[in-house]
Formats: sequence, C-alpha cells, structure tokens
Amino acid sequence: MNPDYLSHIFSTKAGASLSSYIMDERMAAAKRLLATTSFSPQQICDQVGIANVSYFYRQFKKSSGVTPQQYREKHFHG
Repeated sequence: MNPDYLSHIFSTKAGASLSSYIMDERMAAAKRLLATTSFSPQQICDQVGIANVSYFYRQFKKSSGVTPQQYREKHFHG
C-alpha cells in the first residue's frame, strides 16, 4: 500500500494526521510515566520512542502547556 494513500485514509477516518496521532500517543505515554515512575527524561524518551531529549521537552510543553518537570511535580503518585 502506498504510504501517502495510507496517510490520507488515516486522516480521513481519524480526523488527524498519522504523525500527529503518533505524537499524541507518545505524549500520553510520557505523561503516564511522569506520573507513575521516577524515570529520567532520557529514560522516558527511550520508552516512548523519541531520540532527542530537547525535542521531547519542546513537544511535551507544546502538548501539555507545562514542562515535564512541572507535570511530574503536579501529578506524581508513584
């Protein structure tokens, strides 16, 4: 199957691009890890499939409005 066609079908059905959906899922997983573990940012990146910690910080703040540390301080219950 053509990747562009697959992307188009996904966007039509899901209402979001495939790359946006994947990033949303990664950020949701990162939030769960921040709230339930004491993993370092690098360990969380490794777990959610993001290679660059700086990129993770930017995407997390864009997604949630706070830094990973701020999120952990508010939501940690590990």
